[in-house]
Amino acid sequence: MAMRMRLFLRNADAAFADFLTPIAAKVTHVSTKPVFIRIHRFELDYPDIFTKVNWDNVAGVIAVSEHYRGLIGKLIPKDIPLVAIPPGVDENQWPFHPCESGRICTWALPSARKRIYDLSLALKGYTLHVGGLSARDRILIDRNERWSLGHVLEPDAQFPSWLWDKEIYVHHALDESFGVAISEAMLSGLIPLVHRVPCVTEFVPESLTFIYDNELRSLIETIRLMASDERLALKESLRQTILDKYTARTTALRIADFISSHI
Repeated sequence: MAMRMRLFLRNADAAFADFLTPIAAKVTHVSTKPVFIRIHRFELDYPDIFTKVNWDNVAGVIAVSEHYRGLIGKLIPKDIPLVAIPPGVDENQWPFHPCESGRICTWALPSARKRIYDLSLALKGYTLHVGGLSARDRILIDRNERWSLGHVLEPDAQFPSWLWDKEIYVHHALDESFGVAISEAMLSGLIPLVHRVPCVTEFVPESLTFIYDNELRSLIETIRLMASDERLALKESLRQTILDKYTARTTALRIADFISSHI
């Protein structure tokens, strides 16, 4: 395996690992070229992986938020260049389609079923549109019907058009390394409501964050009472935040600049 890695990298100027995995750690031991690693949130749940890395061969580390840059900085040698470059989103894939339907939505994969279930209880009395594969979960369907929660489960939702008649996006996650789904919603013209965690508040106004369920319900009512022009101005401002700092092109250029400056 080590020989194959060396052959693979022989014509490269550097090696880039998008996640700190066991294979990425192996690359740091066999590569004859400088290695750059992007570290997300989940790697910090397995700190032993940091002990498997040959840090002498690592030329730079990229964190996906300022908050995680601080946490990662405690786990790597102090002399290794460390920068925060958030993930980017392709704005052409998420066109701006603001509407005033007042509809509330969220979307997720099956692994998020528990949080979707909690969210469905917190929003009893509202209609929550759930898009994505988590909406196919047997337990979620059963509870929605048995307790007459009234939510709409749409496992076959097609994005981005599924969002175009929705106005409020509630992010179900309790923690994030950045929050790509949030930025996709902001580009599409939805107003995001998210848990008040450090990474998210780097690009979502704190006025749109919550901790407790009653705060979430209060935010929904506040949005629904806003004047049309005020709502539109907020949506345009949220989209512009992503366009200014968090597009896929911006991220790619920043990563390329970081790598080229440390080879």
